Amino acid sequence: YGKPSTTYKWDDLDRCFIEENKTESSASQQYNKHYLNEENYFDENHYDKTTFYPKFFSENTRSASIILETVEKLKNKKLVDSAFNHLINEFPAKRLLKYEKSKEFVSLSKNQKRCIKFTINEMLRMELSQEEKKLSLPVKVYITRGILPSLPNGIKSYTEFQNTNNYKLLSDLKKKRINKIALAE
Repeated sequence: YGKPSTTYKWDDLDRCFIEENKTESSASQQYNKHYLNEENYFDENHYDKTTFYPKFFSENTRSASIILETVEKLKNKKLVDSAFNHLINEFPAKRLLKYEKSKEFVSLSKNQKRCIKFTINEMLRMELSQEEKKLSLPVKVYITRGILPSLPNGIKSYTEFQNTNNYKLLSDLKKKRINKIALAE
């Protein structure tokens, strides 16, 4: 196969690496200058110099850390259903639903999972009970979590469902939720 046509000394390689990092750094500084207050702000320390892997975190990281803080606070105490209700003000329901499908959620105890699911259901119920608030999730999510009844066979919308006997048998609270869905259709 033969020798390579050019040979490099370690100093030359280090110099190349330093020059390459300088250009990356200046490019990221220009980007930062223009997007400092933007949501997609690029951090200058985005790449770890030792591993070259991006140092970004999933959106579940913040929710996972807050949940783990709560778990630590409640260690050796009896968990009540409302133990994670402070998450209602911290995160939207969509983010907690994503967290529920993550690896971090799987590692929690059965009781902790139950309490978090209860909190998510509470958020979804509150969303349906507040008149001025729009639905943030598809109706199917509310049905699968048991917050809204599923439509009977032959009925295509909740507006139609309001005229059935099944609707008349529901509690006032469930009727109010269905009315909100019917108005949105």
